[in-house]
Amino acid sequence: MDSTKTTEGKKKGPTILDVLNANLKPCYDAILDHLETQDMFRLFATCKTIHDIYYCVFNVDPHLRPFFDDHTLAFRQAMADHNLIVGGSVALKFFSRDKWPTKDLDVYTSSRSSLRETSKIFTNAGFKFEPFPWQSRTVDSSLTSVDSARVRANMRANMDAADGRIQQAFSYGTYTAPQIRDVYRFNNEKKNLHIDMILTNGPELLAIIEGYYATYIMNFFTYNRAYNLFPYHTILQKEGFQTYSDLSEKRMNAMLKYLNRGYKITNYGKFHECKLQCPIRPHRRVGDTFTWTVDLGIDGIRFPKNPMQVENCTFGVKGHRSYKMWNNRRGFSAIPCLRINTHTLEHKKLEYPLLVDNRVSPGSWKNFLETMLAKMFAQEEHMTEFEELADPYLQGEAIINGRQQYFDKDVAAYYKFWYQYIMPRETLWSGQYPMLQ
Repeated sequence: MDSTKTTEGKKKGPTILDVLNANLKPCYDAILDHLETQDMFRLFATCKTIHDIYYCVFNVDPHLRPFFDDHTLAFRQAMADHNLIVGGSVALKFFSRDKWPTKDLDVYTSSRSSLRETSKIFTNAGFKFEPFPWQSRTVDSSLTSVDSARVRANMRANMDAADGRIQQAFSYGTYTAPQIRDVYRFNNEKKNLHIDMILTNGPELLAIIEGYYATYIMNFFTYNRAYNLFPYHTILQKEGFQTYSDLSEKRMNAMLKYLNRGYKITNYGKFHECKLQCPIRPHRRVGDTFTWTVDLGIDGIRFPKNPMQVENCTFGVKGHRSYKMWNNRRGFSAIPCLRINTHTLEHKKLEYPLLVDNRVSPGSWKNFLETMLAKMFAQEEHMTEFEELADPYLQGEAIINGRQQYFDKDVAAYYKFWYQYIMPRETLWSGQYPMLQ
């Protein structure tokens, strides 16, 4: 018998490339469920064909579909049109791939009109507005009524302790957070799901970066990109650092809920000596090298005319006190809770309020940006066709050609310049943080 014919006649079995195919979700899900996150990424790095399933695994639509069904694309289009941000447990599950059930969706907006328009999508998806005691019967009347914060405060001051309905409503800790103006709840009793549309005071990210009690829930996504601000500790270590020293009953319950899901709070004061790549840095930017950023598929979504530039947002993180010792060396003592602070910067030529690290020392990002915006605004206001711009590299072609009304898109160029030339090796904070010594 010819051995060549025998070999050719054998039926070949499937290879790993056949199994890890983007069209075979049950197969690759079954394999990836047994892999740790770091091992999963090593597998993705083996070849381009296998890497294609990365965008299938990290696809936001399956996380939204239980809420919206056939209206998922409509909601994501609303996210694009109105600069909505989704945070909370849904955003965490997107990165962690945990399997615990999710019954709520947290959607953040700073715009009353955006809330009004988006609520129509919730209604079409089978959700019904359920007002809290201080709100009116409909979304429209609640939005147009007298400031609900005042009504809420009066109600809280005079409420009867026996009124369980009001007590339960006020136990939702974010109602008293300064970053939150009000919360609008939409229920779907049939699915046992609810959506909280959170109306913020100031930028939406302020409620996430300063309003969350721990770092493991500082995850969110926009219509086209997802962000995990502390991925090493959140995903690989399943731990977070507490950012509030005083915890409300709601936050304590939330902490217990996440503890049952495998996430623990680590006291930063007893944690570890900072390493060079530690994300607890004096200055952070959304989307920086310490952020896990995932591009989302946007098939069928119209690009928004004026998208909010979330990666222009920066914030400060403080985990240590710095002091000089008797031998002129620098000593450090960790504080119990991380302090995450940011400042809301508004300017006539910024369409959206911008979060910036709140340090105001000479050479800081806030100081540099305010100076540059002031110079740009002055030049544009007084420029004639015969005058030359002092610094066209920073100010960009749009301003030279006189076509741009706002400077939001130019902030990224400012930051790149500041980060490369003014903050080299983070010397602005040398002597204040152990990882910079």
